[in-house]
Amino acid sequence: VAAPWHEKHILIINDDMDLTIGPLSQENPNLGQSYLTSFAPASGAPQHWAGYYKIDTVFLQIPNYGALTTRHTNAPQVFVVRGGTIIFNHPKGIVNAIGTPLEELLPIRPLQTRPIEIATALESIGGTTITWDGGADFLESLPVGDGLSTLTHEGFPLVRWRRFGLGYVGACTINPSHDA
Repeated sequence: VAAPWHEKHILIINDDMDLTIGPLSQENPNLGQSYLTSFAPASGAPQHWAGYYKIDTVFLQIPNYGALTTRHTNAPQVFVVRGGTIIFNHPKGIVNAIGTPLEELLPIRPLQTRPIEIATALESIGGTTITWDGGADFLESLPVGDGLSTLTHEGFPLVRWRRFGLGYVGACTINPSHDA
């Protein structure tokens, strides 16, 4: 039995205070359900996997990876191994994860970031075309390991998932913000 919406909880870890949660969620309200949402800077993220208790999904946007201790980086890895879900959901945050202990979680290998002005992939799942005046960051990448690219843009993963232990790790390779 699925938990009622008010029992679902997501944690967004982000240190870029200029980042807004933009058109992917605001212009496509029927693609998901409502969640209780908490925000934390990287330095305020749980330092033990038990700190993620009652968290359904962790979104890593643009955390300051330099502020993470070994305990900060071990906790989300154990969270996923024990059945949690982590989504890297910003191109800059994904690129910044390279060279950190969290790199091993990534379901993609970054190639290059470039601006795009339109994304039509959401139409295939009942969403709308998203446009950005002046472009939004898109991370061209290659799939890593076994997994599934559920949405693609010009042959590159737009959304990619893979198992890690008992949990899942996802990557959204497009800037979710109105801001380019």
